[in-house]
This record gives sequence, structure tokens and C-alpha cells, in this order.
Amino acid sequence: MAVASLLLICFKFAFMLTNDEEKFIEYWEANRLEKKKVLKQLYVGLPFASMLVIAIVINLFSGWHKAADMNIRANSSLILVIVIACILIVVFTTVFSVRHKWDQQEQLYKELHSRREIENRSAKTENKDQA
Repeated sequence: MAVASLLLICFKFAFMLTNDEEKFIEYWEANRLEKKKVLKQLYVGLPFASMLVIAIVINLFSGWHKAADMNIRANSSLILVIVIACILIVVFTTVFSVRHKWDQQEQLYKELHSRREIENRSAKTENKDQA
């Protein structure tokens, strides 16, 4: 009986949630569906993707690569292709980065939630054993 109690106490401390983890669970339960909306994702990830595209455009039009500069000046339809590619880069990078972050937070939420469930079950069995 003493060994079982000792194991239960060790188990309980191994799965106890910190205050930060409890706050995250509460925050994520309240905001997880709001964070999954596509327009919200575009709004949040847009600055990073825009900076990436600006760096690409500056690099492209700086003229450091003479052959690329000659091709752009010779064939004006490449500008349209570059603009479309930049838009696609912005949308893909924005949605991918924000969805990846959402998936990471969702995974953390599920892990912490399962730890909380284990903690609650162990507390219930401990109360039954004491009664």
C-alpha cells in the first residue's frame, strides 16, 4: 500500500501543470477557433511574407545579375510573371507559417489537456482510496 501511494505521488508530480500551462489551456480554449480563420491568418502572417517578397524584388531589380537583368528588359511579360509569383509567395508563406504555428499550439494544447485529464483522474482515485 505504501509503495502504491509513493508511486501515485510521483506520478502526480510528474504530470502536474504549471500556472503558465493552465493559462495557456484557458487561452487556447477561448481563442483556438478564432485563430484558425483564414482572414485572421493572412493578417497575422502578412508582414513576414511581405518582407520576404520585398527582399526578392530588390535583389531582382538591383541589376547584380546581368543576364537576368537583360532577360527582364528584353521580355516585358516576365514582369507579370514576377508579380504573380510574388503574390503567390506572399499568400503561401503567410498561410503556411500561421497554420504551422496554429498546429504547434493545438498540439501543445492537446498534450496539456491530456495531462490535466490524467491529473484529474489520479486525484479522483486518490480521493476514493482515502475514503
